[in-house]
Amino acid sequence: MDIQKNISLKPYTTFNVGGPAKYFCKVQNVDELKKALGFAQEKKIEYFILAGGSNIIVSDKGYDGLVIKPDLQSILIKDNIITVGVSFEIDKLVDITNDKGLKGLEWAGGLPGTVGGAVRGNAGAFGGEIKDCVLQAKSLKLKVKNYELRTLNNIDCQFGYRESIFKYNHEIILEVTLQLQKGDPKLLKEKSKFTRNYRKEKHPINYPCAGSIFKNLPTAATTPGVVERFKNVIKNDPFPVIPTAAVIDRMGLKGHQIGGAQISEKHPNYIVNLGDAKAQDIVDLIEYTVKITKSKYNINLEIEPQLLGFDKPQN
Repeated sequence: MDIQKNISLKPYTTFNVGGPAKYFCKVQNVDELKKALGFAQEKKIEYFILAGGSNIIVSDKGYDGLVIKPDLQSILIKDNIITVGVSFEIDKLVDITNDKGLKGLEWAGGLPGTVGGAVRGNAGAFGGEIKDCVLQAKSLKLKVKNYELRTLNNIDCQFGYRESIFKYNHEIILEVTLQLQKGDPKLLKEKSKFTRNYRKEKHPINYPCAGSIFKNLPTAATTPGVVERFKNVIKNDPFPVIPTAAVIDRMGLKGHQIGGAQISEKHPNYIVNLGDAKAQDIVDLIEYTVKITKSKYNINLEIEPQLLGFDKPQN
């Protein structure tokens, strides 16, 4: 394991922005992960686990700590049970499961990122969510002077709308076991082909971006007035939600630009890097959108990507 200094994080994020990590390393097994965590403890610095980089905005100043990038790519398939390393690409896993006639991930065709990232944020699209097939997740819990390997079942993971316990318990996911159903390979491949084509047609993935910037708005947690105003665009995701893209569109913010960051004209819940954006441009555009949405509709938007290296808000 090689711990490097002052490594740019730009190439490791799909937004292609951000400064350097003070320390950076890749780990290929649990022992190396423990050594990296030990290094952070010894230096008394913070650490961050970087997955696929598709749901993160790194500060222009970078990160004054240790960025650990796991490379845990194992996969074991037994009947309809798959145990896969946290770093395995979710889109690659979709092709494998479709080929074997295993149903449950076909909705994720074209989804960027890793299995671990998908579990951490309970990724979902087209009516499907990763939680629906997670049997268990193995994780590493860092204690004061040692480590604990834990196995969490589906209920333990506390899945919610685009979240799980792993967003809050600071445990590091190592591998995930999925339980899938038998399906027709042809039909599964057709569904994944549809989702991939849909993403290419409807999403601005030809630009550096991080997917949806804001969570959609569950109607159950939204005021009746807002639900009435947007009743014609409500969809299931997998429960009734108001698409945030529709809200941003109605406010006329499509194409709004700060520096090199732009609210996509193709899909207004995406912010894209037009080529020379700074991370601060993106964050300023997010904050502007949040402010306008609150002012116009009294809606509190929730951001999806993680922010790394930014100053913490002062109380």
